[in-house]
Amino acid sequence: MAARCLCILAIASTVSCGYVRRGATLRVGYQGFDAAAHYSFENGRYVGAYPEVTSLLARELGVVTEDVTLGFNDDDAILDSWMEPLRNGDIDFTLQGTPFYDGFFYSSPVLTITQRGLVKVSHRDAGLWSIFAPFHWKLWLAIFGAVVLGTVVMGAIAYLNEEWAGPRRDPLEFGTMLYHSVTLLLGGDDLAGVMATDSGGARLHRLGLLFLALVTTATFTANLAAFLTNPERVVHGPRSLEELGQSTACLTYDFMAPYLENLVGGVVLPPDGLFANEDYRGRSAWCIDRVKSEDVDVFITSEANVHALEDCAHLAVASNVEIMPSLFYAVTRDIHLMVNLSYAMEELRINRDYYEALNRHYRTYDACDDASADADESAQISVGSFASVFFLYFANAALSVAIAASEARRRGRAAAAKEEPAAEPAAQQG
Repeated sequence: MAARCLCILAIASTVSCGYVRRGATLRVGYQGFDAAAHYSFENGRYVGAYPEVTSLLARELGVVTEDVTLGFNDDDAILDSWMEPLRNGDIDFTLQGTPFYDGFFYSSPVLTITQRGLVKVSHRDAGLWSIFAPFHWKLWLAIFGAVVLGTVVMGAIAYLNEEWAGPRRDPLEFGTMLYHSVTLLLGGDDLAGVMATDSGGARLHRLGLLFLALVTTATFTANLAAFLTNPERVVHGPRSLEELGQSTACLTYDFMAPYLENLVGGVVLPPDGLFANEDYRGRSAWCIDRVKSEDVDVFITSEANVHALEDCAHLAVASNVEIMPSLFYAVTRDIHLMVNLSYAMEELRINRDYYEALNRHYRTYDACDDASADADESAQISVGSFASVFFLYFANAALSVAIAASEARRRGRAAAAKEEPAAEPAAQQG
């Protein structure tokens, strides 16, 4: 802490820690074709998060900066083309996210850049069968199965109560009971016939049916209006690492392919004949068009949230698709400059200007509002959402059968007790 305070005090005067004088000019090397730094044909210079953060660092140090455009070596290797300019003294520092190399000094991280997935969003208007949309089809099937099994349970209770005298002689009785179970679920049944029994097991099972009817009706009604009046928002593309492995991804540049080839099913790149390497915006727009036309499943980019916010109705950031979080450092040959840059960076991390600069380029802290998204967020109710309802319903049904069986045994013992006194006088007469 004392060393840090001493260094900051030195910067505030005329000489900083290690020969960086206030008002000095530092030459900064730029290269790259992404949100961190890319060449702007309109401005005639490099723009992006890196140049803006560099300006903030220069402000903290009290120096001015001079932009130097870095070329590429003969192999077009972006990873090491900055080394010679640093060794030769052509630049004072540059921003890199590469592994550490001997002979260079790396400041504390200046930027953290994460590649995320941009996917298509579409909308389905209310249609002929939208009335059933509040529940997933599997839930409809589960509810129907629960009603059928509930009718079987009621038939078993009636059989145990000896109210269903001859089920095989009256095969339509089960159909009648099923009808009454369904109408009970819809809230309009008087429980006629064997369904109207007053036994304890039947009453308990009836309460279970009413509980299922209550939850089903209330949940369905709550979601129905949204599905009938609003378009359904459908997010396409991968939603997990497994789905990403089967997806086709668009990338702006081929140097990213080695990092992603083991994570995606295939890679699509903008044609070089159509776009120059420096045309980062044009190449990004090409990938966005491929996503919207569904020629690719996802666009992997560090500006996924930026593009999504520009067209909330048709684009979204893929959930759970976040890869390659890379730390970028200010790299220099001067250890004293590295120390100065690191201390300045620490000051920036508690400065709102730093986060506002990042947000301007990555829109990290922004989100689509309901109006711009132009979509309803209502989701279909799944079987899993009803798991507790079905558990209570079938547990209650099992208890109802157990009570009916217990009542049947009790009646059997009572009938046997009545027959024993009549048999004893007959034995005494003999």
